[in-house]
Amino acid sequence: MGLLEVQTSSRWRWTESISLLVIFTALAASVKLHLGWVTSLDQGVAGWLTGWENSSRTAGFIMVSKFGSPLVATILAVALILWLWWKRERIAAGISFLIYFCGNALALAVKYLVGRVRPMHELVADSGFSFPSGHVFSSTLLILLLLLILNHYLEFGGQFLATVAAVLWLGMLMIARVYLRNHYATDVLGSVLLASGWLMASQLICSVIIARVPRLANIQGDDE
Repeated sequence: MGLLEVQTSSRWRWTESISLLVIFTALAASVKLHLGWVTSLDQGVAGWLTGWENSSRTAGFIMVSKFGSPLVATILAVALILWLWWKRERIAAGISFLIYFCGNALALAVKYLVGRVRPMHELVADSGFSFPSGHVFSSTLLILLLLLILNHYLEFGGQFLATVAAVLWLGMLMIARVYLRNHYATDVLGSVLLASGWLMASQLICSVIIARVPRLANIQGDDE
């Protein structure tokens, strides 16, 4: 079995991926309909972060936001895909390409479908619609792909440290995007839900296709 392939017979994987996507869909609908609980949550988090504001934190979160941008994530994703291809993990490279680039296309489509306007009084100007956050979505996808691949090369201790570092970085990026008033709290939450659900569902679907198409299975066998 390749780096990013999974056991398609596992019911919990299907259940978890579908559950994440259903929760995301419910959140997106709530945002689109301007439901009261969404407004209350977003205003509460925004008000809490307003009390943090000072020049040094703003400068720090601007740097976090720049390093967590879709451009940086895409450059790193391309580097990862090329590395996998060089390692002769061609199936994993193809799955990574589909997951990352089709996922970002999906997130962009959702942005236009929901059409949420960004918060007012941004500390750093940004363009486009707000839900979901492109920064958080692309970074979450990249981080999840990296962790899945690293799990095949690292022992448990290394996997744990990589996971902790990834969670801390993603948490900082989520806070940065809301702190800078480029997004609402539900924007960044939605990005994590969509990226996680999309990755799990894509893994499962790709694994089913590979298992049912002998030619693809032979490619994987040749790589190994």
